[in-house]
Amino acid sequence: MTTHHVITVDGLAASGKSTLSRMLAEKLGYVHFNSGMLYRVIGWLAIEKKIPFQDEEALLRMLAAHGVSLRASAGVIEVLVNGQPVTADLSTPHVSQATSSTAVHPRLREALLAMQRALTSQCPLVAEGRDMGTVVFPEAELKFFIWASEATRAERRLQQMAGGGRRSDQELNRLKSGLEIEIRERDARDQGRAVAPAVPAADAIKIENSAKSLTEVLDTMYHFALARGLAPHS
Repeated sequence: MTTHHVITVDGLAASGKSTLSRMLAEKLGYVHFNSGMLYRVIGWLAIEKKIPFQDEEALLRMLAAHGVSLRASAGVIEVLVNGQPVTADLSTPHVSQATSSTAVHPRLREALLAMQRALTSQCPLVAEGRDMGTVVFPEAELKFFIWASEATRAERRLQQMAGGGRRSDQELNRLKSGLEIEIRERDARDQGRAVAPAVPAADAIKIENSAKSLTEVLDTMYHFALARGLAPHS
């Protein structure tokens, strides 16, 4: 069986790993896999089916009953439920909470491993998440861990939420304070869980993404890929 190249990009919430991994995949001609979307689908499905987040047995039955699977499509990996892509909004705070709460279960995570690892037989991957380099693809040829300050990450989330709307400075400050608390709590859950905590792999290249432009960080990542012979024609 052919095994394609894998580059992993791990990091905490709002570190910029999603944008950077998408850009790197496009630059390399790889397929982008956002593993967080897989876990968000699990969290969303648990909400939809009213499955208690702490009930691992029920979550496993839910996973089997609804045929959650992965497939490559137009440069990205889609998450399917019963053979269909999920079109629901998976970015809500409610889904985020469900995602963190359901992702702690070791047998559930184990059940999702095989479908993730099977992707390497389909296409070259830039795989992003919390444990791509430590657990899912420990033999990946290149691993990154992206980090940014808590304040920077809260500011990025604030910009996403504010969009083009007008908000008072007082409202923006209140939102930012709430986001910093949310990020701190999410970090504690992700880094402190007993199974697959969100920590850098021992051989990961750590990249700070607070002050540099996306282009600068992307160039750094691309040159590491080039040096490892993972870029086209390198």
